[in-house]
Amino acid sequence: MSDIVPGRTDVAARALERTVAATSARHLRVPLRDVHVTLTDAAGLLAISVVAPLRLPPLSGASAVRLMKRGDDARSDIRVDVEAQTGRTVGPIALRLTRALVLHEKRVK
Repeated sequence: MSDIVPGRTDVAARALERTVAATSARHLRVPLRDVHVTLTDAAGLLAISVVAPLRLPPLSGASAVRLMKRGDDARSDIRVDVEAQTGRTVGPIALRLTRALVLHEKRVK
């Protein structure tokens, strides 16, 4: 018996966009409503543009380096997850960080 089912499955562009946005929000640790994505074709690859804030721990002297590393790590994680979830090959990912959402430690009274 064959596991192949005749027919075809199409994923609407909007569904793909929402999947990429949700994946991006999870890796950037920000609310989905703050994430905006644009998907385009790049020679058969899925090109992704993400505009969103980035959640960070309290800043210190090495914050600029950590900010860039967090952005690079998020792009890499987004690529892996989007490819796994959609079966599409991801091309370039442009990540524009609009602001930093800094986590503040709560003080114990």
